[in-house]
Amino acid sequence: MYLVSWNPLMWPKEFDTYLSKIHDIIESKQKYETDLHEAEKSRTDLRKIRRLLANVPTYMICDDHEITDDWNIDRKWRDSVRNSRIGSQIVANGLVAYWAFQAWGNDPDSFDEGFIETIQMYLDLKKQKSLFHFDKTSKVTNLDSDRGDNEIDRTKTMENRIWEFKKWTYVAPTYPLSIVLDCRTQREFVNPDGPPVLLNDVVLEYIRSKVYNSGYKQGDPLVIVSPTPVFGFEHAESVQRFLTSISGTYKWDLETWRANETGFIKFLTFVSNTFSPDYCVILSGDVHYAFTMKARFDLFTAGDHTKQFALDLGNDIPIISSLSFAQLTASPLRSNSLKKRKLAIMILNLVHKILLTRKTSKRMGILDAYSDSGYNSNRTSKELKEDIRSTIKNPNYSKHGKGVSFPTKIKTIFASLINRYLGNKEGRRADRFPDWRESRILVTPKGRGTTPVLANNNIGSVSLNLESRTVEHTLFFLESNEVRSSVAVIEFADRESDTG
Repeated sequence: MYLVSWNPLMWPKEFDTYLSKIHDIIESKQKYETDLHEAEKSRTDLRKIRRLLANVPTYMICDDHEITDDWNIDRKWRDSVRNSRIGSQIVANGLVAYWAFQAWGNDPDSFDEGFIETIQMYLDLKKQKSLFHFDKTSKVTNLDSDRGDNEIDRTKTMENRIWEFKKWTYVAPTYPLSIVLDCRTQREFVNPDGPPVLLNDVVLEYIRSKVYNSGYKQGDPLVIVSPTPVFGFEHAESVQRFLTSISGTYKWDLETWRANETGFIKFLTFVSNTFSPDYCVILSGDVHYAFTMKARFDLFTAGDHTKQFALDLGNDIPIISSLSFAQLTASPLRSNSLKKRKLAIMILNLVHKILLTRKTSKRMGILDAYSDSGYNSNRTSKELKEDIRSTIKNPNYSKHGKGVSFPTKIKTIFASLINRYLGNKEGRRADRFPDWRESRILVTPKGRGTTPVLANNNIGSVSLNLESRTVEHTLFFLESNEVRSSVAVIEFADRESDTG
């Protein structure tokens, strides 16, 4: 697919048009002619795109469609595919293609000779497996039937090595330093069919070492590239989570950062405690619409007695760390169901305008899983995993499926709604004092007819001004066959004066 998509020499000299003449159904004929027009336009534009990518430094990271939709969405999916002979090969093939055409160029030094030899051996085995020979009666015989167990075992060994490779996350040598996250292959599955933790403990430790080995100094800004938005659109995620409580994770693609709140808070705590950046700029996509989000994550002092003492004096709970974020999400729509998606985004924008204009969404919670002071990089991976498992005893959104009774489903839905919307005023559990606070607000861009969430196909451009501490998010989109743009600006206040 990479070779066919990017090499015009492999395309036909001209596309067949005769099929459009024999279609009896007008809709089919129109679709075929449209496809021909788009294919020819792609051929014309391909040289320009190749020239652009050849002359501009380009970094890439995989998401699900490098393999298939909803790749590794939950443990049940992962185990089912890995235990399937064909499924295991498809994932391995996709990762090899991703390595050759994208990942190798991102950070060549992270792939040692042993891994490259593994890929070469794997491709040699695949080539032998695909050979066919003809006998005297012209019958086709697959050589796979003549292969010994040893060769089959070698192929499986190669596949396992590719599956287990965990260095797709990398650090780009920019300033500010850019951490590019692989949120697909290093997930932590806390139950069979519930939403995963998108980054496990192993990759967090890998990120820590890579960042500091790249010359990072605490207090510098950071750029984080996450395929999935870390701070999602509040209304859309709430609706998605509610629907998942009825019919399951897979149907509604519940694999957002906040869907598994333990992993979400753990990641924010890790970034705040491990790097103490001045501020973070997050670049994301995947959701098929665009928006600009300003967010903040606070960690409070450890120990309930300290917090109670502060409250008794009429003071706010002391904050030990505070981290500001600007998240810039640009993502084109899928080609299908365009009208339905634009309608959904229009409704969400209307709800936002009525209910949350100029209002920040805030939540507080307790760091049950990471000790009083949050993420501790000195703790072992095994200890952290055990804490996570003991913390998440009953994630409300995971009780579904054919084997679950209707009353249980109803109970799950109500539990989800009560926990999400009917808690105490601060949104924290029980009577314990919160250890963290996360807040976010959509930034409405300037421009003709702009809304907080953009439903049109779009391309995002980001500009960071280190002197003025501002980030500018420009969205280019097509409307009425004209290229238009909107601009949203986020300003980071100095740490000493940042009390909002």
